[in-house]
Amino acid sequence: MNFKHLERPLPIAEQVWPSGTKPLISICCITYNHERYITKAIEGFLLQETTFPVEILIHDDASADATASIIQDYVDKSPSLFTAILQNENQYSLGNKPFPALTLLAKGEFIAVCEGDDFWTHAGKLQRQYELLLEYPEAVMAAHDVEAVYEQNVSADESDQPNQDSIPGLEYFSGEQIIAGKHISPVSTVFRNVKIYNWGKRWRWLVNEDRYFNSMLATRGGVIVEHKKMAAHIYHDGGVWSSADERTRRRNMIEVRVAVILEIEPAFCPIACLSLSKTSWIDIWNILRTEKGVDSMVCMRAYFMGLFCCFRTIQAGIHHIPRVLWTQILILVFPFKVVGVFLARGLMRKLGIKGECDQRASV
Repeated sequence: MNFKHLERPLPIAEQVWPSGTKPLISICCITYNHERYITKAIEGFLLQETTFPVEILIHDDASADATASIIQDYVDKSPSLFTAILQNENQYSLGNKPFPALTLLAKGEFIAVCEGDDFWTHAGKLQRQYELLLEYPEAVMAAHDVEAVYEQNVSADESDQPNQDSIPGLEYFSGEQIIAGKHISPVSTVFRNVKIYNWGKRWRWLVNEDRYFNSMLATRGGVIVEHKKMAAHIYHDGGVWSSADERTRRRNMIEVRVAVILEIEPAFCPIACLSLSKTSWIDIWNILRTEKGVDSMVCMRAYFMGLFCCFRTIQAGIHHIPRVLWTQILILVFPFKVVGVFLARGLMRKLGIKGECDQRASV
């Protein structure tokens, strides 16, 4: 840290720092065809009042609308505050995700995330989250509640919606809980600028990469969440996730968890396996029966990797796997339900496992 904190928070656009001052927080924003939203996103950045320097990095992926020109106008007004990467060719279509490259350009000790179609609503967001990360050194990320804004004729998967009805206060989630499937809305996050174990080649083809990234980051610590709305996430018909149908969403969520299983640090592999199981092994079986090509191969790999990880979990002495999970796994191995249930119960008796539930799996 090569600067002295201001005595009181000031709007970041009004701050004056000596040349060469390193930002404490880097705001990373990726955008594509967000002409209707990008101004509100950037104004949310400029709304921030802090005691420390901030930089704003914006990557536009060759938008076909006026997004790039709007960004350039802000850069021209505050060149010391903004850094813009304006692509001439769409990188996403080439398999190059902008977010990893953008984080490599970040100079701050912490990184804040906001996509071009989301926005921040609280002037003290960054200051508060920085203070929380100082207070909770075991946390790698700080987050908060988010308001959901729906445009006409758009709905969202309930599991993907941000928390809206929480009791005010703080709540800590361990890295294991995040890997197991706890959803954290990206627009709410500030995280430590630490080296990720593995971005992985599968990152390139994931549609919902947020959960993948959060899982990889969670190997470095937990998440401190403040139950206070300080940002908004817009669900609109131009969003990749919002516009997907239910079947596509379910398949993509399986693909995300498969990628995590295959690429996360080995010590966290059993936990990642359990998160995949919670989405339903039956979903995997249905895709194997109906899909061809890449999806089928992905799920086949998940199937065998999942079995390996579950038995590895048992070997590690973790005996809290629900009985219904083991039943479902063995039903996938053996085509007849009766045989699968019989073998599941026999295996559990032999291993001395006490299941959390005795209900029978239904296919």
